Amino acid sequence: MRTIVLTAWMLAAAAWAETNSVPSADDMARAQFEMGARLLNEQKYLSAADAFERATQAAPRFFEAYVNWGIALAQLGKESTAPVIRMRRFQDAAEKFSRAVELNARAKLPYLFWSETLALIGDLPIEPKTKLSCYLGAADKCRQAAEIDPKDWEIYNRWGVLLSTKLVDYSPDDAARRQIFGEAAGLFEKAAATARFSSEFGPVYANWGGALVDVARLTTNSIEKRATLQLAVEKFDQSARAMATAAATYTQWGVALTDMGRLTGMRTDLRLAIEKFKTSLRYRPGDANTLYHLACAHALCGDELLAAQTLKQCLAAATSDEYRNRARTNEDFKALHGNAELRDVFDVPGQWRPEPVKPLSR
Repeated sequence: MRTIVLTAWMLAAAAWAETNSVPSADDMARAQFEMGARLLNEQKYLSAADAFERATQAAPRFFEAYVNWGIALAQLGKESTAPVIRMRRFQDAAEKFSRAVELNARAKLPYLFWSETLALIGDLPIEPKTKLSCYLGAADKCRQAAEIDPKDWEIYNRWGVLLSTKLVDYSPDDAARRQIFGEAAGLFEKAAATARFSSEFGPVYANWGGALVDVARLTTNSIEKRATLQLAVEKFDQSARAMATAAATYTQWGVALTDMGRLTGMRTDLRLAIEKFKTSLRYRPGDANTLYHLACAHALCGDELLAAQTLKQCLAAATSDEYRNRARTNEDFKALHGNAELRDVFDVPGQWRPEPVKPLSR
């Protein structure tokens, strides 16, 4: 009898253990990952990061958990206003993306997130050499992502933006700057070749056109300069056809036409530039940058009254002294130096005083 009772007890205990078993490590990792994904979607980044960390503790080779942990940490860095905390969060995020790449070197997403995070670190107030290292690293991650998926337009677009807005500042001379802008234009061309939708073509063609304008400004041969500007104008036209309401594209388009007008001396180019600036202002009224360039175009057309009025509107809309300082040394506005209404802008009415050349830092 005792044996029968003991056997029954053992069977009952086994059944209880089967229905109340301790979750496996993989089950725990999956549960924490799903919790982190939900919290990430709810923009509760700190809690999400903690959940993804617990997921990796339960499953140390959990690739997706490391990627999402890095995303959460990067978002925490973006939210922070303290540079030290931002730096720590971004560095931690970069470590997670690095670990994800170790676990799966053929997945492109961690390379792209890693690239973005390195660029964010470079934007912080850090030593120039460290900045350069971060931007170079960010560009290299784009290169690695492009090797994995050579048909992803966004990779080439991001890579080109890094070259044309970050790395170009470290060029030793104009020849090197021109080369970097040229490389960026080539990357935007690749992005355009792999883009599929209007929302992709719009920014890519605009970026391509902007890089070409920068190449033209650093080109000494007038024939080559004009051909490059004409190509830039074509890219802005293509961008506007893809996204007809993008104000920034029309401003860039107008800048390219203004540069063309300075080169050729043809008012047709300048009138077209004025048309593009006005179109931009319809979509983004009161934009100081567009107003500044519109004033330049009016001045080059010889319309001093409209140039002065537009420049005043620009200065009223500006949130800093940037455009006031630029106007003082801009040769386009030389004829406005005697304008009484702009006396506070141009120190000595009627007298052109170019900006003094600053000595190189030693």
